[in-house]
Amino acid sequence: MQRIIQWLFLLLIGGSSLPLQAELQYQTQLLALAGQQQAVRLPRGYQLELLTDQLDGPRMLSFSAQGELLIGARSGAVYRLKPPYTEPETLIELDNYPHSVVVRGDHILIAQTNGLYRALYRTGQPRIDPTRLQLMAKIPVGVSVGPDGALYFTSDSGINGLFKLSKIQ
Repeated sequence: MQRIIQWLFLLLIGGSSLPLQAELQYQTQLLALAGQQQAVRLPRGYQLELLTDQLDGPRMLSFSAQGELLIGARSGAVYRLKPPYTEPETLIELDNYPHSVVVRGDHILIAQTNGLYRALYRTGQPRIDPTRLQLMAKIPVGVSVGPDGALYFTSDSGINGLFKLSKIQ
């Protein structure tokens, strides 16, 4: 749990918002997690807020252009949270681990341990039917959409690398 908190903290504050100096000054904040107080070390002037503890095995997260927060989870769930990001909704439950999720155009892309999948998606739709998922690439991946609209993905199963998937012109 401590590692997840540290990872989320780094993601939320972003490297560019911290002052560039040789040594940061830190403070300790107490945070209630699972009914227990946890001490968290933070750069001075920052605070950490628990938005929800209703996620089962959350991993990678991304924001859609419309502000939805999408999270893949080890439990097989893909969660969506709308601002203020305190009430998770389960979009789909899968047998394989959906570790990263992104929206590109009118599709949601779900990277699982057995491949990259896509389905039609509209902001705010209540659920995604698992039978509507289409396999795009049969390699285990992590996925993101680049500023050029192409899909960038990584694989660490036999082929360790960074790949770019774009439409042939």
